[in-house]
Amino acid sequence: MNGEEVVYLEIAEQIEKYTEENPVNEHIVYDEFLNNLNLNLESGFISQDEYNRLLAETQVYATILD
Repeated sequence: MNGEEVVYLEIAEQIEKYTEENPVNEHIVYDEFLNNLNLNLESGFISQDEYNRLLAETQVYATILD
């Protein structure tokens, strides 16, 4: 958005509309994440400690504030 001013509510509405039209299957996303995490561990790209930390972070739930 190269210096372009935007209205927050307009962007929020566009995001909400897009999300409704293009729902995300969270199970597929999570499975892909786990697969990639395992591949990164097996290849040595990440350490066991990093693997454990990243896996633990997926178990934390967020609170959405309006």
